[in-house]
Amino acid sequence: MTKNVIRYFLLLLSVIFFPLTIDLLYHEIELPYFRALLYCTSFCFLSLFLLSFQKKYVKLKIIAINFSALIILLCFSEFFFWYMNQRSLPQRKQHNSQALTVPDPLLGYKTKEHLTLSSLLTINNDTIYNCLVSSDEHGWRTSPFDSIKSKQAVFLGCSFTFGEGLNDEQTLPYLVGKNSAYNTYNLACLGYGPQQALLLAKNALLPPAAETKVVYVYIDGHIQRANGTLSVVNSYGKNFPYPKLEDDSLMLYPSFEKKSPFLLSLYSALRDCQTMQYFNLDLPLFLREKHFELFGKTIEKLALEVKKKYKSDLILLIYPGSVLHEKVLEHININLIEVVDYSSLATKGDENYFFKTDGHPNALLNKIVAGRILVDIFR
Repeated sequence: MTKNVIRYFLLLLSVIFFPLTIDLLYHEIELPYFRALLYCTSFCFLSLFLLSFQKKYVKLKIIAINFSALIILLCFSEFFFWYMNQRSLPQRKQHNSQALTVPDPLLGYKTKEHLTLSSLLTINNDTIYNCLVSSDEHGWRTSPFDSIKSKQAVFLGCSFTFGEGLNDEQTLPYLVGKNSAYNTYNLACLGYGPQQALLLAKNALLPPAAETKVVYVYIDGHIQRANGTLSVVNSYGKNFPYPKLEDDSLMLYPSFEKKSPFLLSLYSALRDCQTMQYFNLDLPLFLREKHFELFGKTIEKLALEVKKKYKSDLILLIYPGSVLHEKVLEHININLIEVVDYSSLATKGDENYFFKTDGHPNALLNKIVAGRILVDIFR
């Protein structure tokens, strides 16, 4: 009898103090959703404690024991991979002299107007880049303008086109504008996908010109941005507009919440999952045909908008390092676009052409691509 009392007393103590102790630890090291897991564990222990008084309910006891073991395993997994992430993940620190972007109801966010800032990136205390960034009254990154020129070129894309880590004069649109008969406009912004390109093509107010070329600079990550994967939505894309195919028609929703409220709840719950971060897992785990199809339909709609507004074909520039473009092109009507494929000019991650650890192209690669563009497109 005394032995049972001691056993139950110890079990009760563990039920009471185990979550409280770890709750303090949670506040100290901020382990993701540890509190919820540990409260579940507490509930399981309490259930086992109450069931231990019963000689019946054998199956219920087995279920409770297994469920408790699963919860404890999840807790251990999160703690272990949190520790491993602290040791292995690079310590990335971005130092900007002021905010680079501002919220935008149409695009999610955009580059701040009349911007002049210095941007410094360090990873593990090593300086990756240190650059100056400026923008005009529209929030478009600075490019050269010459009133004598009667032609213009619009560049759409993401940070690769925007020129993250580069001075204004090292960006792809700037190099093209400087060395061609075209005034160039850099409408790209960090994190953008084809949905922002479509909206910009519709709504951007450009000055009249004798000829307008529109260049969409593609990288593989745009497929995830068009579809709204867990990594995109949780890091920067929650308020992006998102395309969705409905009865073969492309609809554009103003945010991911409007497009997929259930998925948003799931993504939010998994935002800081340390196990997924350690193994670099994303949701969906694999890109399927429907993801390529959605991206392709968005590009086709962009091409039709460019044709309607500027009377020219959309130029799809495959940036060096891309590997999924052939699959992408299977889902695009090639008659609507002009494709220039520079994917083989560099391998993604090559430190001769991309910033170490960061992955964005450096000034040398932009110079090489600009040289090819000037011959192939702007001759």
